[in-house]
Amino acid sequence: MALYDVYIINVLDSEEQVAKAAALLAEKFRLTPQQAQNLLNKKRAIIKRAVDEATAKKLEAAIVDCGLQAELVEDSSVVELELVDNLAEANGESKHTSNDSAGKHDTAGNIYQAPAAPVGKQVFCRQCGSQMSVEQRVCTNCGASIVVGGGRSKVVAGFLAFFLGGFGVHRFYLGQWWGIFYIPFYFLFFLSSLVSLVEAIYFWACSKERWDEKYGDKPASSGLIIALIAAVPIIAVVGILAAIAVPAYQDYTYRAKVAAGLNEAHAWKMAVEEFAISTNFIPNSTLDAGIKLKVNNPHLDSIEVVDEGEIVLTFIPFTSNNERHTITLIPTFTKSNGKYTSATWDCKGGTLPNNYRPVACRNTNLPAFESARTDHDTKVVKSPYTGLQLTIPAKWKEGAADNDEASINYGDIYSEAYLLVFEEVDNANVFADLDAFHQQVQNMYLEDLPNAVLTGSGPLTTLNQEQGRFSRLKANVDGYDIVYIVVAFNRGDTYFQLVLWTLESRAGKNEKVLKQIAKSAVLP
Repeated sequence: MALYDVYIINVLDSEEQVAKAAALLAEKFRLTPQQAQNLLNKKRAIIKRAVDEATAKKLEAAIVDCGLQAELVEDSSVVELELVDNLAEANGESKHTSNDSAGKHDTAGNIYQAPAAPVGKQVFCRQCGSQMSVEQRVCTNCGASIVVGGGRSKVVAGFLAFFLGGFGVHRFYLGQWWGIFYIPFYFLFFLSSLVSLVEAIYFWACSKERWDEKYGDKPASSGLIIALIAAVPIIAVVGILAAIAVPAYQDYTYRAKVAAGLNEAHAWKMAVEEFAISTNFIPNSTLDAGIKLKVNNPHLDSIEVVDEGEIVLTFIPFTSNNERHTITLIPTFTKSNGKYTSATWDCKGGTLPNNYRPVACRNTNLPAFESARTDHDTKVVKSPYTGLQLTIPAKWKEGAADNDEASINYGDIYSEAYLLVFEEVDNANVFADLDAFHQQVQNMYLEDLPNAVLTGSGPLTTLNQEQGRFSRLKANVDGYDIVYIVVAFNRGDTYFQLVLWTLESRAGKNEKVLKQIAKSAVLP
């Protein structure tokens, strides 16, 4: 008896027609929508093999009803079956095999039969999704080649999970794309690394049977793909380490340059000490100390002795912002019988950031006023009304003092030093001259400040040769001893009042800066 293979011929053009035919095909042949769609993805696809002519005709009519064409091809395997039957008869053997086969063919002709349960290990075709035996190498439905992998090694998976699991590499190795979700959790307290550590232990402890059942038939992956996957976290780790190590190495090289500069300044320190001990006078400049040394360090721009024997080291710019930073060496002299005998040095002053300093020279507070001694550590502020200009430390902030009437309001809350400027136009000729204005301002502060005492007054000449008057007062405000410096200037009938103050406990250092500010005045 002739048997036939039944093929579906897809001659439909539009997607709408194909979708409608797939729905009818799934209904008539009891297929899933996906199976029906897979059949129509090709122009010619087999739907039944080795059925008798009557069944083949029924199938052909059902296919045509779906809007498709059918093709019946005689199955060549029937010839082999007849030869076997003839050989069995010649040997006197029973024909139950043929009868069984016929029975099977009859069953196969029933298009509504329930699918037989798969026997043995099964795999799925990657092209059409058909299920078949693992030994089969060609899909009987679509003709695609079947590739069955040799499985994954649990040892390799365990090592990948242990060393690179934080980036999900072990999941990529096992063919699980969702390993990418490990990467963001690596940067969240290394959670993915902790999870992958547990997974590595599980992989190694898992039995071979259980492992093969779950990962034994994974398709083989390209070595290049595995290498690329492994390279991604390695590059990320290298990038993170570089982002940490490169700045740290740069800071180390900067600290080495600073340490070399401090060693260079040792000769200046010895010269200042020797001068103070021999003359019982603390030098206020390099010239006072009689120092004729030259700066040999390539990282230093200058070394200068300033007020009270302090030594300012100015470094040539070596950071990315191209700023010139300073370190100030501040001496504390010891006296015995009224004479200087020795000095100890503090290197925490200046504008150089802490991360570039040696540990012994780091200052947890903001830089003090040593930075005001050099031009690059100062800034110019200007009155918005008259144009009066003053040069103040760069670290001072606007609005530091609580006053809304001043035309200039700056200060440093960390060092407790402040500046206010008041301006007044004398249209009524109340003041006869600058001395009269200064006397009135001085009397006002003596009356208004609690326990105020005048400790000094006199003329003041600015760096711009402007003539002014100053008063130095001490007062106790809310239990704090405060030093005030009040300065008066005038330009025609416009009078300027500068009020500068600081805590008496810090007057030794801050008062010099306050006077420098007053002397920097440029009148409009």
